[in-house]
Amino acid sequence: MAVFIGLTGPAGAGKGTIADTLSNVAKDRGIKVEKFSLSDEVRKESKREDKPMEREIFKQTANKFRSNFGNGVWARLVISRIEDQMLKSDDDRILFIIDSIRNPGEVRELRSRFGDRFKLIGVSAPPKVVSGNLKRRKRSDESEKVLDDEQKLHDLHRTEMGAGEPEYGLNVSACIEMADLPVIYNDGSLADLERKTIELANEFILQSI
Repeated sequence: MAVFIGLTGPAGAGKGTIADTLSNVAKDRGIKVEKFSLSDEVRKESKREDKPMEREIFKQTANKFRSNFGNGVWARLVISRIEDQMLKSDDDRILFIIDSIRNPGEVRELRSRFGDRFKLIGVSAPPKVVSGNLKRRKRSDESEKVLDDEQKLHDLHRTEMGAGEPEYGLNVSACIEMADLPVIYNDGSLADLERKTIELANEFILQSI
């Protein structure tokens, strides 16, 4: 059986670690894993339009498409890729991990397509953890001018959570409220986050695959 796990949470909250941990645990049990990311689709479109690879540009691209084609547009793109992958696969036990869900319309789109097989995990973390993670990962699309300015980091977080955003914009806070499984609160060490993820996977996810 295929199961679809969505991840939502602010940048730097630990979604990547959770996705990797889920993947490793599933593979250890002989379950095939496929990862997808709505943010990757936004990056591809920004690159296709020859735009600078910067977070603010990604936001503008994502919002433009949601405004023009509906709030679930990025989820629909990922769904089409998932369906292509399912047609090519002979495995009957697959865990699909869908990262970077940032608008409630994307959640609704995934639920509409996959029904009860789709479960959303919300990820949260205190500002200190988010700030530290963003600074450590030093991604090329995240400006050092932002990472080195605590106020700009705070503003980035508030915007991502939905403050001042249009209906078609970022609203991670609303997505977290839609979570199907207990929210993972990343307030400790990396090992602690991995432990919480494994416990969640064992209790709510892996037994249904």
